Amino acid sequence: CMVVAVVNHFVWLSVFCWMSVIALNMVLTFWKTSLVTMSDAQKRFKRFVMFCFLLPAIIVGIGVGLEYLPIESRFKAGYGQVSCCWMSNMEGIIIMFYIPVGISLFSNLACFVLTLCGIERSLKAASMAAKENGRSERKIIVIYAKLSSIMGFTWIIGFVAAMVKHEALWYIYIILNGLQGFFIFLAFVCNRR
Repeated sequence: CMVVAVVNHFVWLSVFCWMSVIALNMVLTFWKTSLVTMSDAQKRFKRFVMFCFLLPAIIVGIGVGLEYLPIESRFKAGYGQVSCCWMSNMEGIIIMFYIPVGISLFSNLACFVLTLCGIERSLKAASMAAKENGRSERKIIVIYAKLSSIMGFTWIIGFVAAMVKHEALWYIYIILNGLQGFFIFLAFVCNRR
């Protein structure tokens, strides 16, 4: 159970790193005015891969080190000491999971806003914004919904539910987060293109 807890911790941190990388890449895509060469894109991708595997490895490595080295720390994770093969010490969970995930979600939100501004700027430059009909506005709203689905914003509801301890929020979070893969499927597979 301890090994499963450590692997779960690493995988979830890596998932949030990848969501942040996707968000950052969207900002770079919509704000970059020059063309990106293939070698630049490959270099960027290599840096993204290193970030998405090294940062979680460092955090989990610190967690495992605190857990098994003869060091007294109230931030020990308590890997595998609960029935669900996760961490059991709330202070460790806050430091080694909630704070990194919160930083990821906050940066994704900032990237989302910057991406929206970049999209608006692109639309104005292409003079598509002059067409103020309901159909193009609906398309833009659909684009924004697609972007929010891949940036993991359903997790914000989970954070709020954990803070206010309201059961109804937990149900909303569980349903929306459980359907996130379905939303991504609808957004990117079930389309006309």
